[in-house]
Amino acid sequence: MDSVHYSIEQRHKHSPGGGHVGVLETRPVGVALFGHYRDRVGRKKALAASSILLVIPTTLIGVLPTYGQVGLLEPILVIVMRLAALHWSQAT
Repeated sequence: MDSVHYSIEQRHKHSPGGGHVGVLETRPVGVALFGHYRDRVGRKKALAASSILLVIPTTLIGVLPTYGQVGLLEPILVIVMRLAALHWSQAT
């Protein structure tokens, strides 16, 4: 049986927009900020808070104005919201 291993170039090729890139930058920040909160209030409450904070940027992506309405601000906002969603999804 051959095991399946992908190089970074192959992963990037199969990942539209290079979505895996933001995880490397946001995970340490999320863990540092939310780890302290999790230690204080407990894992269950931290997971609930992280889930709620993940929903907010995801919902905002759905209600963003179109490129025709705001121009280049739209892709910038999408990237910011995706990084925020990644940040909170990696927090716990």
